[in-house]
Amino acid sequence: MGRVLKKSIASPSEKLIALYSLLLFARYPISLTKIAEHLQCSKQSALRLIERIETSGYGKVIRNKKGRETVYVLAKPKNLPKISINAEGLYQLSLCRNFLMHMLPEQMKLNIDAVIQEASAYLSDEPVTEDFLSVGDVYTKGSIDHTPYQPILDTVIEAIRSHKVCNIVYTPSSGDREKQYCLAPHRITAFHDNLYVIGRLVTSEGVAEPINDHNNTFALYRFKSAEITHRNTDMVPAINNKSEGAFGWYDQGSTFDTSIRFIKAAAPYVATRTWSSKQSIEYHDNGDFILTMTVRSRNELISWILSFQGAAEVLEPLDIRQSVREAAGKIAALHEK
Repeated sequence: MGRVLKKSIASPSEKLIALYSLLLFARYPISLTKIAEHLQCSKQSALRLIERIETSGYGKVIRNKKGRETVYVLAKPKNLPKISINAEGLYQLSLCRNFLMHMLPEQMKLNIDAVIQEASAYLSDEPVTEDFLSVGDVYTKGSIDHTPYQPILDTVIEAIRSHKVCNIVYTPSSGDREKQYCLAPHRITAFHDNLYVIGRLVTSEGVAEPINDHNNTFALYRFKSAEITHRNTDMVPAINNKSEGAFGWYDQGSTFDTSIRFIKAAAPYVATRTWSSKQSIEYHDNGDFILTMTVRSRNELISWILSFQGAAEVLEPLDIRQSVREAAGKIAALHEK
């Protein structure tokens, strides 16, 4: 969405210019909430700035409804103003490219490189150095080569953009038989160096209607095929996940709180990170600390605790503590042979 202004230095005039640029170059209408976040101001202040754009004759602001929110975009002039590309922004985009490239199909990587190289030719003043595309790197383990799945990924992306249902053939897990689904895809998500399609399963005929009350997750590498249909997904909105932000990727339908005691040596890793949107840390005099957080995936929590070996102790809930003890016992028994 562009560079977020620093609240301490952004004057009303700077915010007005930033808002004008945001609405003019936006590829889609933007909600008042997003505008306020971008400008780092209240919604009331954002509304006043929108009104100033209209009353000053800078352009016509188009308002539409998206759900319960009003979204805004500036009517595009016949000829957009010529601008110089921001060098810092392009360097940062290249850095993001380096962090994500290992997950993308080969042709998509080439397309991204070509676009960045072409854009760099329009930099206003700063010369492009040889390391322009190699300012960052990423270490991965267990990643998947998605190159064979590019046609499927392209199909899913097109379905998301055009709000269409996809007929997909999918293998749920190793050894399972292929299954056919009608899917209303909503977004592509990356997790642990792999790509996933998030959407909702819908009826197979007629107007597409959801057949359950939750989002469905499909690993891209388990797709066998995907075909766009003529059926619209307008009646199949994505579900706002109430457990979003809780520890864990897989949503098991409910959340719970856990408290884990870590030894002092684990602090540089554990205490410096956000594991859940609702978490707190209590330090003890000896350097040990207790992490309390909200969790939505029981199995992921158990695996995570075991990864610390003897540096983590579950205090509550007791059933998680018991599960960790049983899992550790199985590991110990397996290695006694």
